[in-house]
Amino acid sequence: MGHDRQDGELGGSADSPLVRRTQIHRVRAEPAFPLVDSRRTDAMRRSSPPASLSTRELVALLSPALGPERSRGVILDAAQDLGLRTKALAWLDDLTWEEGLAILSRLAQGNGALAVAARAAYDQLTKPSILPPHEEVPSDASDSTEAQPGAGPHVSIDRLKSLLAPAIGAETSHQIVTEAAAALELGHEDLTLPEALSVLNRIATSSGLVGVTARFAMVRLPRTLVRRETGVGVRSLHDGDAGT
Repeated sequence: MGHDRQDGELGGSADSPLVRRTQIHRVRAEPAFPLVDSRRTDAMRRSSPPASLSTRELVALLSPALGPERSRGVILDAAQDLGLRTKALAWLDDLTWEEGLAILSRLAQGNGALAVAARAAYDQLTKPSILPPHEEVPSDASDSTEAQPGAGPHVSIDRLKSLLAPAIGAETSHQIVTEAAAALELGHEDLTLPEALSVLNRIATSSGLVGVTARFAMVRLPRTLVRRETGVGVRSLHDGDAGT
């Protein structure tokens, strides 16, 4: 009788609480993928990140590049591979912050649009200069920009290139940003935020890695500018990343 539960090390039903807790403990003990920088995670601990990170928030991070349906599928598949869910569980909303990062770490392995999207999402969550999922943009930030278009935040053409370069290379980013700006008849170097987003939006219609990278840049650029305007966590999107 005692052997009925002892089928392997864990025993019991695959979706029992004991099995899930043991599997989650194993996931936390696994080394993170090479993108994980201990200095970044230490900084996030000091800035008190949220205790939990729901799968819906992970889907929202990946959706600009992959779409909601595919994002949901790859997240749940990764969670199952890591022992965070079984086929009997339709959804998880009780992930810890570390478990959410573990899912993105797994998705970020390899190449292709999925890996790029997961790396960008991981970077967005772990960089202090990027707004975490639970932090709200000050309500008066967008109002002041709309009320005084000329006084709003500005973005240089070179900065747009630098946003794309880490993923697609400096030469390619220079070419596509220059072409997109010319097509939109934006001949000046200093762009308003709407103009900068229109350039990225044009590039985002491209297929493959270029389009994915531009879509993520569109999501991240306004958030970083809000940080700059409010004087909190001012730093470039890619400070400390691979130089270009």
